[in-house]
Amino acid sequence: MKALNQILANAEKCTETQISNTIKIIKEKSNFEVDEKENEYVSKIYSIEAGGTISNYVVEVRNNDTELPGGIKITDLENNSKKEFAPNEKFKVLIPIKNLTKEANFYIQIDTKINSKSVLYGKAENTSYQDYALTAATYEDAKGNTKDTYYKNETKIKIIKQDQETKERLENVEFNILDNNKNIIYANLKTNSNGEITINNLIPGKYYIQETSSKDGYILDEQLIEVNVKLNEELTVTINNLFEKRTKDEPEETEITETTKQVEIIQEVPQKTKSETVVKKLPITGM
Repeated sequence: MKALNQILANAEKCTETQISNTIKIIKEKSNFEVDEKENEYVSKIYSIEAGGTISNYVVEVRNNDTELPGGIKITDLENNSKKEFAPNEKFKVLIPIKNLTKEANFYIQIDTKINSKSVLYGKAENTSYQDYALTAATYEDAKGNTKDTYYKNETKIKIIKQDQETKERLENVEFNILDNNKNIIYANLKTNSNGEITINNLIPGKYYIQETSSKDGYILDEQLIEVNVKLNEELTVTINNLFEKRTKDEPEETEITETTKQVEIIQEVPQKTKSETVVKKLPITGM
C-alpha cells in the first residue's frame, strides 16, 4: 500500500508532458554523390530520430511544385528497393543521373507509430476509496518531414579541334564518343563554327574520343583519346591537328583542361566552388 501511495503521489505531482510524436529525419551527408553500388545513380543516406520507441516506419518521396525525376527509388543500404524499414534501419534515396535535368526541391515523409506511454491520474469520487493512476503502452501516429535539394547534372565533355600551329579552330571535324567498353554511344558529332563539340548530361566515368573524319588537308588522328570525368565536372579536350603539307615529323598534342564544380548544401542553400587545372598528355603522332 505504501508503494501504491508513492506512485499516486508521483503521478499527481508529475509535470512531464506527453512524448512528442514528431520524427526527425537526419541527412547523413550534405549532398548527393555517385552511388557506390550503382554508378548511374546519385544517392544520399538518411536515418531517423524519435523521442520514444517506434514501430516500423514507411518512407515516401514526393514533390511539391515540380515533377520528381523519373526512376527515383527508395532502398536499404544494399540498394534493395523497399519502403518500410525497421526502427533503427537507415534508408537511401537514389536518383538516375541522366534524369537530373534541372535543380529542384523534393520532400521526404516518414509515417510510423510511437509508444506514448501515457499515465492517467484520477481522484476517487468517494474519499473512502483510493485515488488511482493508470498507465498503458499506447502507440500513436507519428510523422516526420524534411525538404532536400537535388542539382542539375553538369557533367560534360567539350572537344576543341584546332590547327596545331595557327590555333585556328577547325569546323566540321567528326568524332565519336565511346563508353568504358569502347562501344559507340555518340556517333558523327561535328565541330561547330568555333571548332567545338559539347556533350552534356554525361554519367561520370571513363570515355574515349575517336576522330572519324578530319577537315580537308589535315591528318586524321586515328588514336583513341581516353578521358575520365567526375560528377559535375566540365572536361575540355583540345586536339591539335597537323596540316599535311607541313612536315609530318611534328607531333600532334592533346590538351585536357578540367573544370571541377563541387556542390555543397549548407542548411539546404547550395554553394558552388570551382577549381581549374591543366593536364598535358603525351604527344600523339599524326599517322
